[in-house]
Amino acid sequence: MSKKLITDNDNLPIGFYETDVHAPAQIPAEAIDITEAQWQEFQDFPDERKWNDSTGLVEVYSAPIILADYKVANKETIKQAFNDELLLGYICPVNSIKMDTTQIDIDLFQAGYDLAIELAEIVIDVRDYDNVVNSGIAVATALTMLTELKTNYRTLLTKKWTLQAQTDDAVDVSGVDAIVW
Repeated sequence: MSKKLITDNDNLPIGFYETDVHAPAQIPAEAIDITEAQWQEFQDFPDERKWNDSTGLVEVYSAPIILADYKVANKETIKQAFNDELLLGYICPVNSIKMDTTQIDIDLFQAGYDLAIELAEIVIDVRDYDNVVNSGIAVATALTMLTELKTNYRTLLTKKWTLQAQTDDAVDVSGVDAIVW
């Protein structure tokens, strides 16, 4: 049994044949004889190997990087870093309570604060990052906490947007690589 390879114009594999499986009429005339080890290397590293006609050896191959696709991937990485940072929570300087910092968490806190104001309450219960209720927080302190949380969120969001804009403006892969969270 021997193995044969068909390549495209760039010497990338597009098909394999085995003489004990395929009839001679099924194997194109331009098929190249390869060893079992060479065939295995192509199988183990799909899209990462190509044939060298001159040497008769398998070579490492890296597909060209398409800058637009690379930028999209970097912007997704930045978005994920933003979301990951939000999930870490934020310690409010006004009282050292660690709070959840996603937009929905801030909106829920805002709704609780708004209700307390509407009901003319002077204190509010606040559920923190660890889901512990902090009772008796002055409404004025809750407002300061909200402001701190919103400022933190805006700072992180601005950082995300800035890094994504820088990614859009990068002119090459090394420029994109330099843009990290």
